[in-house]
Amino acid sequence: MARILLFVVSLVSALVQPVAGQGMGLRGVVHTVDGGTAAGARVFVACAGARDSAVVDSTGHFQIEVPCAAAVGLVEIVDPSGRYLPSMPRIRPRVGGGEPAFLLTPRVWKIASGTHAGQAVPVDLVGATTRACRACAAFFSAEDTVNMRPPGIPVWLEHSLPLRVAFSQEDGVTMTESDSVAFMSVAHALEVDLGRRWFQPAREEEVFGDPAAEDLGSIIVAIDPGLTTAGRGNWAAQGGEIVAGVIYLQSTSLISNPRYAGVVAHELMHTLGFGHTCSWRTVVAAERCPGRRSDSPTPEDVAHAQLLLRLRTLERHYGIYGSVAAAIAGLEKYPHVPVPAQEPAPAVEPAPLVGSAA
Repeated sequence: MARILLFVVSLVSALVQPVAGQGMGLRGVVHTVDGGTAAGARVFVACAGARDSAVVDSTGHFQIEVPCAAAVGLVEIVDPSGRYLPSMPRIRPRVGGGEPAFLLTPRVWKIASGTHAGQAVPVDLVGATTRACRACAAFFSAEDTVNMRPPGIPVWLEHSLPLRVAFSQEDGVTMTESDSVAFMSVAHALEVDLGRRWFQPAREEEVFGDPAAEDLGSIIVAIDPGLTTAGRGNWAAQGGEIVAGVIYLQSTSLISNPRYAGVVAHELMHTLGFGHTCSWRTVVAAERCPGRRSDSPTPEDVAHAQLLLRLRTLERHYGIYGSVAAAIAGLEKYPHVPVPAQEPAPAVEPAPLVGSAA
């Protein structure tokens, strides 16, 4: 009996050993989406009627000594300099383990490449996540998950790029080589605007007949004369990762006539994971705001697209999620943090992340 009691006591003791975010203190690390330093940001926690805080150090780490750290469900992170949006992330176990990690989103995204390189665009997360119509996805779609994967706003994975674009001949409408050239010309112009390579031409049999197709991103383009609109673009995702895209166009004239290049660009943006918005002038304007329609991606489109792709890459790398929702919650509580007077450094696309990191 004594041996059993000793075993139970030792087991309970092991279960309550302090770990990151538990016991007598809360430790964590703060990263930024644009690669800047989070040093100087202040992290607040509250529990048992008490509130305490700590300043993020030069390595991005912080530690708060509170006796009830295990009961803390979320933290508040405020950057006094105003460069980064305030954030109220929940403390969740990281995929792969490790101390809690958080992401700060810059208030301004400076475009480093493409047609709009050099332009600094205010980040509008509320606008990016607001649905422009009842049946529309927002520019940033809602987080989704599947098979116990952590949720996330759907984007294409880096290893899927460039996406293979193939033309379907199954519906009895033959698309000519000139149609293909015209379509890829619009796709290339979109790449120039977005500041990176997204697409490569492919044959239909390469997409459907390749055993490795599941590991490669593909977009199928088809003609559907029965459409009630000029075009329709969509994607399929699992656990925040887009796995396929499709575009239906009402006729081949939408491809061959340069007058309709904006329609093709609009639908291509949808296959990249971006929904409609009326929050700024945009190539994916919803029907209810035709005055904001553009035939090509605007600086706001490019800045928010680049921001989301980098943010989701970092979320997967650090095994976290919910950074956009945390920043929106932070803005609701801290709407008056000063805006920085100086422009940010260009958000240069960093080298691909490898392995895990704190």
